Amino acid sequence: EMCDGGNPTTAIFTFWGGANGKLAVEKSHKADPTSFFPLLQKACDQGWLLTNTFKNLDVKAPKAGKCGEAVLDSGLVGGHVYSILKVVEANGEQLVCCRNPWGTGEWTGKWSDRNDYGEWTEEIVAATGYVDYNDGTFYMSIADFVASVGTVHYARTFGPQWNQVTHYGRFKSDCATAKALWAWQGRSKDELTIAAGDTLCIEDMTPGWWKGTVEGKPDAIGYFPWNYVALDDRPVARFDLSGEAKDGHPMEVVINLVQPNVYRKRQFYTRDDGQLYKDVRYERLQLLIIDEGGNVVVSKEGAYQVITGSITLPAGSHTWKIYAVSVGGAGCSFFLRCYMKGCHPNASLTEVDAGLSEIASLL
Repeated sequence: EMCDGGNPTTAIFTFWGGANGKLAVEKSHKADPTSFFPLLQKACDQGWLLTNTFKNLDVKAPKAGKCGEAVLDSGLVGGHVYSILKVVEANGEQLVCCRNPWGTGEWTGKWSDRNDYGEWTEEIVAATGYVDYNDGTFYMSIADFVASVGTVHYARTFGPQWNQVTHYGRFKSDCATAKALWAWQGRSKDELTIAAGDTLCIEDMTPGWWKGTVEGKPDAIGYFPWNYVALDDRPVARFDLSGEAKDGHPMEVVINLVQPNVYRKRQFYTRDDGQLYKDVRYERLQLLIIDEGGNVVVSKEGAYQVITGSITLPAGSHTWKIYAVSVGGAGCSFFLRCYMKGCHPNASLTEVDAGLSEIASLL
């Protein structure tokens, strides 16, 4: 059986549960790296477990790691997972402390053990607790970190001060369908040509454009304008979250939409090289949370095991709607788990009959 790489937050979730996701490095962070530092600092202060990768930067690496990874001239390993141990701000410097889990192989630029610029002054050493030792632990400036980082993942666990409520279910095993109201001529190879009256099988919904096939023509798949079709109604998973904040303070809620771990399914497919590879593709899910005023407060979607959203409910009693949507029709099982802090213990998560038409305009 061929082993396949995975995500570090999946391992943490498998051991301890909780929630996980990404701290996205946006263009604004690239333009001003110091703006990303508060995100890391807040996550560390809250006890979140942070990991990251570094980009290969599309260069031919002079060396290879233990499994053929690209080891760059900077000492970083492209695509390899590192731990973020802490962030430190001292003497006007913003530093990120990372660790290579191999226990060897470190960053060689500024703030490395080489101290080429005399940057490790007594004041900085005292502020960071820096030790010059070849153990895979190193510091980088926030500017170098943002310029080199690929992704930053977080894993968040929950202590005894949080209440938990879980609901289990299964998505429908057929795709959502729609009727074409008008004809649409595809203008590029990734667009789908449809005729008025066609029945469409929808595989994905994105703002403005939906993706699918014409019934009876499964080989032609593409995008079309969502307002050219009328979505057929069908049952959708809806849960009403009811809770009352205690002591007059807001109630914090973290919602996880979770599907089974595909690595445990042991499903394989054959690639062009003739080798068997584990199929690690997830069903694309969507998580929608609607407040009592009908406003969308969380809208997240993706082909991941866990999709996480968080909300803060003002003081008082509230009931918010949570929708879990699988458009593709794979019919996988799922569970919806809510972690709640600052609420009375009578908080509940109740399944309610609902149709896709309730949220069609929001998908």
